[in-house]
Amino acid sequence: MIVAGAGSPIGLVGFDFAGIATPPAQVGTAMALVNITGYAATIAVIFEIGLVLDLLTPPGSSHYSAHAFSLAMLVPYPVWLVTGVQIWLCTRRVPGAITACPTHAP
Repeated sequence: MIVAGAGSPIGLVGFDFAGIATPPAQVGTAMALVNITGYAATIAVIFEIGLVLDLLTPPGSSHYSAHAFSLAMLVPYPVWLVTGVQIWLCTRRVPGAITACPTHAP
């Protein structure tokens, strides 16, 4: 639950980067891309969790085992890892954009 609860603040980092590192005329487009990619990633993870549950459940059965749930709940971790790496890579590029941004307050 602690890791899942970090999703909202991490998602806001994307909006912060999009707002700071984008020219003012393109901020709306950048925010829309952050919103759409976050939604698409969420839907993809939910689909993959369901796929893992279906693959690990015997045909004709509607009962998912605890083992199937344990493995299915591992699906978000690679997505979170990729997201963390991307945020880390962006933080290396954004500081220059922050100081060049005309709306940046020192």
